[in-house]
Amino acid sequence: MSLATLLSACGGDDSSSSVNNAVSPTDVKFNLSNAIAVVTTTKNAQTYANPLKEGNPDAPAIALQSAENTGYAGYNSSNSSNLFAMDEKGQLSPVLANNLKGKFSYSVVSPDGKYIYIAVEHDSLWESNDLIAATECAIFKVNTANNSHSCLAEGYFAEKPYNWNEEINDGRFKPIQIDGDGNVYFIGKKFKVVDEDGYKSIQDLDDINGSSTQGVITRVDSKTGQIRQLSVDSKSIQSFIVTKSNTLVYRDNSGLNMLPDSTKNSTIPLLDSNTWLNTYSVDDSNTVIYQDSNSLSFAKPSKEAAGGIDRTKITVGYNASSLIMGDNGHLYSLKLDPISPENSGLYSILPQSDLPVVRTPDLSSSWRWSTPLQIAKGRAFYVATGNHNNYGNYDTINVANLTNKETIALFGGEPTKYRLSIENWKYKGDTLYFTAFNQADSTMVSGTIDVNALSQGKPESDFLDINTTASVSNDAISIADMEIIRPQRPVNSGGNPKVVKVSTPVSNFSSSTIEFNKWMDPQSVENHISVTNTDTGEQLKPMLVWLNRMAHVIYPALNQDNNGELQGLDFASHYRLFIDGNAQDSDGFKLVSGQPDDKDRTFNWQTRPEQGPMLVNADHDESTLTTGNAVKAFDGKLTIHLFDGTLTDGETKTFSLLSSTAPRFDLDVSATNFYSPFLGFYKEADETSIYHKDSQADNEKFDAQGVSKMTIKLARDGKQYSLNLTVEDTYGSKKTYTGVSNAELGVRNLTLVYSVKHDSYRSNEVIIDDIRNEGEVIDELDFDKWNQLPRIDDNAQAPGLSFYQY
Repeated sequence: MSLATLLSACGGDDSSSSVNNAVSPTDVKFNLSNAIAVVTTTKNAQTYANPLKEGNPDAPAIALQSAENTGYAGYNSSNSSNLFAMDEKGQLSPVLANNLKGKFSYSVVSPDGKYIYIAVEHDSLWESNDLIAATECAIFKVNTANNSHSCLAEGYFAEKPYNWNEEINDGRFKPIQIDGDGNVYFIGKKFKVVDEDGYKSIQDLDDINGSSTQGVITRVDSKTGQIRQLSVDSKSIQSFIVTKSNTLVYRDNSGLNMLPDSTKNSTIPLLDSNTWLNTYSVDDSNTVIYQDSNSLSFAKPSKEAAGGIDRTKITVGYNASSLIMGDNGHLYSLKLDPISPENSGLYSILPQSDLPVVRTPDLSSSWRWSTPLQIAKGRAFYVATGNHNNYGNYDTINVANLTNKETIALFGGEPTKYRLSIENWKYKGDTLYFTAFNQADSTMVSGTIDVNALSQGKPESDFLDINTTASVSNDAISIADMEIIRPQRPVNSGGNPKVVKVSTPVSNFSSSTIEFNKWMDPQSVENHISVTNTDTGEQLKPMLVWLNRMAHVIYPALNQDNNGELQGLDFASHYRLFIDGNAQDSDGFKLVSGQPDDKDRTFNWQTRPEQGPMLVNADHDESTLTTGNAVKAFDGKLTIHLFDGTLTDGETKTFSLLSSTAPRFDLDVSATNFYSPFLGFYKEADETSIYHKDSQADNEKFDAQGVSKMTIKLARDGKQYSLNLTVEDTYGSKKTYTGVSNAELGVRNLTLVYSVKHDSYRSNEVIIDDIRNEGEVIDELDFDKWNQLPRIDDNAQAPGLSFYQY
């Protein structure tokens, strides 16, 4: 259908799509003075002095009036726009000068903050006819310092697929993107301006070629301005991402595809399904990360096969509904489990953990933002829905501490002052920017959260700033898009590069994580790293995924265990990771300048046995519960003998243990002469909850993803002993159970027994850390003394450990 036909169908005629020749290119001007952000609203509107300001100092100075509301006498729909600049106080002013009419879709700022690209909305071209006809431009490149502008690509407009936010739920990417060399990419369709009887009108590609075509991924060279098409117009582009190293990945109606080098023509299919459930993203170098069923795959340009790719995958165990990059260099995913909501939440994929980092509500409906959750400075930020009996639903910005799991809700306590509907948000430069409609007084508001101040524990008044942006009373205007005008901060601050640490969990057969103190040159590190099986001498060929200052080392998935889980490393094997001193950071400085000794860049570790106990330290424990050394047991029974003897009247003994549990286990705390035969818990493989085992209780359910701490308190009161077992789950929920005994009999063989049964290669374990008796460690978990730790039998009279292998 031609544009003219479309306009006619909407109630217009041919003349309504025409523009008088009196409008010249010199009339088109942009104004970004004092702007910290550029926003587009859902409707074209004009700004005017708010009449409600008089007598009400708290009212906003600016009001917005749309074409659908003619209550403002000075409103003229022929010179309205939806593009506004926002200053530090949240006040709006038109970006398009000289009262020209235009409707815009979104804007994207360049990494250095020097330019902002502004795309005309294709679905509403009739509202921008004068602007486009005068300039033959629908993608403007505006200098943020002096407001000068040029056209990115004459005769092209940039499409935004309707489901872009569902496809790309990482806030870093919009439908205009810029690679590391400054080349610009967009989904382009051609148009031309034609002169008909002295008037100019716009014809799109359908009118020019007489056939229906799709937008194609288009690349504009930053140096020459050359325009190159990277996809075909017979397939519908649903989304795309370009990496800093010119690698392109896109999804069309036939599947997911990758161009290892966008300057060349080689296209590699990654997935032959176009389902949006297969989320994808990219790292900070040139690796494409995409979901493939219950696995996560990685692909990057091959060093050996010209125009080809190398790829590998790891088992995740669930369908990742999103991929979220944290500023700490970790890769996270949201897991939605409607059958067992206690399993839903934010999970770390790199480095990999089986326990959720934090529980979150169902965020699957949060597609209206480009990302449903953002992570910064050890906090997870997400929008949740609250409800008030008298005022209805409203949004809160929830802030979850990733360390202690505590969550606070902003804007949830003053319904007469704030009842927000969050419209847009973006994290940039240690600040979280957001816009919202405040239902409490029908105003548009904008705000910032100083993430540094929040993470330092400062009061809300120090980290939260909110301003009323404009009054929209009796109007339904909201913010559709927001772009922050601020350059990306420098990635380095000087100094010599160093390896901070290498984490190599004994139960993770898929990856290790290297943390550097500076951003590194990815290619240089990849050329100077080696991983060796020191038992066999085999040299591995890992793939490196770069996120911030972290390099995640993905081992090739060469085999599968008995459950079909992918394994890159072998059981009970010794490995060495070495980084040569010639590896460089992004400033060109070599690692040897900061760490001249090879031993500081050499890391040895042993993978876990298929069965049996093992001693590990914090760097080799993916559960993150270990603070020092700990015992892990795999596929068997770990017995810990705690106490045998008597207590004086009023005396107590407390034993505390940090622990995590497998998906399938039995836990018993027993003493042979207690009335209650045992206190304990169990969990089956297909269950999501832990059940209490007690002869006096009917398998009481204990909702817990895993046990993070156990406390056993033994006390004597007169002629009776009491034994309390307190179990705390990974979110701080506690339950206590009690057994009793006659004091005359004393305590015989107070023992804790973990029975762990095999389910998967990385989950069938229990970890016991720091077994303490009133602050004193019972078993000194020392690597040098591991072989000398006391082993116990059924008649043991001293504390110790034993392990029975099934």
